[in-house]
Formats: sequence, structure tokens, C-alpha cells
Amino acid sequence: MRECGVARVTGLSLPGASAFNTRPRRRPYKRSVVEDGVVIEEMPSYAMGPLQILTQVWSMLRRLFGRWPEGMPDAILVANPLTRYAAPALLAGWWYRIPVATIVADLTCSQRGQRPVTWLRNWLQTVMVRLSPGTVVFSSHTTTEFRRGRPSMRMVRPPASYLLDLPQPPAEPAAHAVYFAGALSESAGVDLLLDAIPHVKDPTLEFWFSGRGTLEERLKQQAASDSRIRFFGFVTEEEYSTMLQRAAVLVNPRPSRLLENRYNFPSKLMEYMAAGRPVLSTATSDVAEHYGSDVIVLEDETPEGLARGIERAANAPAEERAAFGARARAAVEGVTWRTQAEKILAFIETLRDQSRTSAADTR
Repeated sequence: MRECGVARVTGLSLPGASAFNTRPRRRPYKRSVVEDGVVIEEMPSYAMGPLQILTQVWSMLRRLFGRWPEGMPDAILVANPLTRYAAPALLAGWWYRIPVATIVADLTCSQRGQRPVTWLRNWLQTVMVRLSPGTVVFSSHTTTEFRRGRPSMRMVRPPASYLLDLPQPPAEPAAHAVYFAGALSESAGVDLLLDAIPHVKDPTLEFWFSGRGTLEERLKQQAASDSRIRFFGFVTEEEYSTMLQRAAVLVNPRPSRLLENRYNFPSKLMEYMAAGRPVLSTATSDVAEHYGSDVIVLEDETPEGLARGIERAANAPAEERAAFGARARAAVEGVTWRTQAEKILAFIETLRDQSRTSAADTR
């Protein structure tokens, strides 16, 4: 945003729960200058169990309704609809007539079976999404289900710049392998992929995994009994780039049935696409709506269905695989943090215009 002409960016932060695992139990105010025009202010907070969030809301309110030595901000961006941030920001925006946009990168809705505290926290987040004057969403489902008819824009997390600098890989891959990178968890679909591997009949096909997570032990145990599975642990950027381009197929098995996957977009998919290799993905989030022609969308999200999808993708004719890889890469070329910042700033300007119009109508 600084590169797009924004004069000053002030980040107001609150410590997470892990910050209170060690003493002191009180976190004082802290101000850090990142660079000219970019400041991070950590608000004071107290470890008070269930009341901690109330102290954080109060701390944020005091800051937003206190003095602004360098002048009132022109807009407020809320990073995720956490109540401790969003509620004070919405109040300040309404009071000062400042446009507020909430970035909804992750949204977990309240569901049956959740603990009452968890259910209430998730419900409040959806309330913050509905009340926000504007939202910046990572899934169009957030807009259609919570923001229909209200100002909202969709953005994506751009792939890492070093991936966009990679050359287009050759049509024939260096290895007959399927590669998964990322969190080794159920929400990422690792258990689905591990269940699918025994159904893959091709004995020459390898399965590469890199990352960390709760399913790491299961992965290691299955790799010990299946020589086709190779676990690389946590890899460097250079190793990651090489593996992306050496593999025959990159797989994103995130189950679309999980509600937590509906409202956030798998950023790893953008990196897969930047690598220029064929990508096999479930229809998680709004992948099918926005990238259905650029990736191979898996319709049958069962172990048997995923196994069939893997074999078809890995054994497709070279020209077909090359075409998919080229389309995937073309879809994300030019998607950078600067282009996303420009979109957000343009969206904020529309919110400012609407605010001025609303104020004029009130007068």
C-alpha cells in the first residue's frame, strides 16, 4: 500500500493467547517503527482468562477513540473479523464517518456440537462480517451468504514472487510423481490423500509430501509400508520450487464438505498454479467457480475418486498436461501484492464515496 501512494500505515495489534504463556501476565503498550511511514502499535492487554477479550476490546477502543497526533486515518482495515478488533473498529468508523473494510481471510461459522464459548465466538465473527460497511473476501461464498447486496470485493493471496520468476517447465516432468505441500492436517485433505494412495494401481507413481502437521506420524507410518510415498519434512524455498516443477501433478485435496474450507481460499493453490504444472484440486472454497478451466477439478471426493483422478491426470498425454500447466500459470501471472493493494484501495474509495453520499442525504 505504501508503494501505491499511501502516506501512512499504522498497524494496531493485540497479543495472542500464546504471548501469556510466560510472565509477565500483563503486556504493556509497545510501538515499533518498521520503516518510514509504517508503524506497529501493540495495545496493552491482560491475561484474565475469559475476561481477557473484554480487556482487549477496551484497550482497542481507548486507542481508536483517543488522540491521533498525526491526523485521523482515512480508512480502517480489519484483518479478519475477530470481535476484539472488529467491534471497536466498526464503532470508530461509525462515529468518525471513516470507511471500514473487514478482510475475511478465514471464517469459521458456529455449528452444532461446538462448545458454547466456541459457538458464541464464531457466531460473533459472522455478525462482524454482516455489520462491516465493506468486506474484502477470499471466497465469493462469503459475499453470497453473508453480504448479498452489500459492498464486498474478492481478493487472493498472490503466489510468492520467486515462484512467478520460475520458467515454464518442460512438457515432460522430471519425475512421475504427485506432490502435496502444506499443512499435514485433515482440513488440508491429507487423510483423504493417504486413503486414496492404496487405490492407485500404478506402481511407478510416487507420492511426495512436504510440510508439518498433526498427521505427520500417520504419514510416516504409511510411508514405511508403501515405498511409493516419500516424506521430505519442511523444505527450503529452493527445494520447494524444484519439487513443484519436477512433479507430474500437484494435488490440492482439501475437502469441500468441511465448513471451515468454504469461506477461505487455499493460498497454496496459487503457488501450484504459478509453477506451471497440472493441478488436481477439489472444489473447495470457490475454486471451481474461478479456476474451473485452469485446474483439473475433482468431482468425486472419495479415496477411490481421488485415486482415479490422480491416475488420469498423471497419465494424460503430454500435450494435454502441458496445456493445463500453461493455463494455470497464465491465470496467476500478474497477481501480486501490489495489484491486490490497488484493488483494496479502489474499493475503499468506493466506500468513502458512499459514506459522503450517505452523509449528504442525512443533511
